[in-house]
Amino acid sequence: MEEFLNRINTPSKLKRLPVFHSCDAFSFRSILKDREINTQLCNVYKGENLVYFFYGKPAYRVNDEYNTRLKSFYPISLILKENALEDVKRIMPFDSGAFHFGLFKDYLHPKMTLSDFELNGSMDNTRKIVHYFFDTNKNYFLSNPKKDTKVDPLDFEVESYLELINSKQIQKVDDRKSIIEIQNNSSVSLTADNVLSIIIPDTLLVNPKVESFINELNIEPILYSDQGHYSIGNLENFYSLTEELLSENKLL
Repeated sequence: MEEFLNRINTPSKLKRLPVFHSCDAFSFRSILKDREINTQLCNVYKGENLVYFFYGKPAYRVNDEYNTRLKSFYPISLILKENALEDVKRIMPFDSGAFHFGLFKDYLHPKMTLSDFELNGSMDNTRKIVHYFFDTNKNYFLSNPKKDTKVDPLDFEVESYLELINSKQIQKVDDRKSIIEIQNNSSVSLTADNVLSIIIPDTLLVNPKVESFINELNIEPILYSDQGHYSIGNLENFYSLTEELLSENKLL
């Protein structure tokens, strides 16, 4: 797929979107302590230590199989400026984990592998994907692909990608089919210069360590009500809250 994108000019007028790192509250506690998002040994790219981000929206499903009152499961998303990532290993047009675990197999030739879709670490590739397949940032955010995308007959990966992002089987592949994934080689320190905001449940804000973290970064947190339990409904709040943020900053 990289060969295909190399034939496309980078859209100069398409605004850059922030990047999102989503985790549950249990993992956030370590981020809070270290003031950085640390790499972890990846279970998809075996032997590689990576940290994952997503372009323009927090579509990673954190613990979506649980419905619990435990606050450790509550989803949190850190929103960073794109230039916070200085050591990008590769970019994928979708969630590599969903691909690895077979969620996209109905749209792929059986010999296709992740490497067929890998893109180099240039952040221009994010805007190329948005422009060519979705046209606008808003369409990308809403997972609304263009209907008239042209494909060379031998661009089999692009054909599969188009079938995937146009799929209506939401329950099966959800937004992971069209979220742009960014893999960073090194840990990312969190500073007032590179953090835009954080989406966090309001019940955690009363903790003095969380309060200190937010004040140190000089950010305005985006709060959601935990509703007394964690469920997929919390994740749905993420989308509306993120859309508001991006719209206010004239990025959609």
